Amino acid sequence: MLKKENYQSTGIHLLADGKEERYTYIDNENEIGKVHLYISEQSLFIDLFEVFEPYRRKGWGTKFITELFSYFPQINKIWGMSEEEKLDNFWYKQNGFHFTGEGHDEYEGYFFFEIHKPLC
Repeated sequence: MLKKENYQSTGIHLLADGKEERYTYIDNENEIGKVHLYISEQSLFIDLFEVFEPYRRKGWGTKFITELFSYFPQINKIWGMSEEEKLDNFWYKQNGFHFTGEGHDEYEGYFFFEIHKPLC
C-alpha cells in the first residue's frame, strides 16, 4: 500500500524535497531501499536507485519499480542513468530496461536507460 505523506509499515514512503522527490521502500518497518526521482508529466527520471544490503537479489528492486508505475498512474516511462556498466546493466536488462546510449561531454562515463509502462 502506498501513501504519500503518512508512514506505512509496508510500501513506499515519500520524502518530498522541492522538485526532487525521495522515496524509501519500507517493509515491516525495515528500510529496503531508496530512489530519488524527478517527476515530469509522463515520465520519471531516476537520479539514484538503491536496494540496501542484505535485501539485494531477493526481488525488492523489481517490486519497487512495479510499485512506482502503480503509484504514478500517469507515468508512461521511467528513465535515468548509471555509472555502473556491468552489475547494474544486468539488473536493468533483466527487469525490462533498455539502454539508450552512453553519455557525452559532462555525462561521459554514464549509461542511459529507460523502461516503458507494461501494457497489461
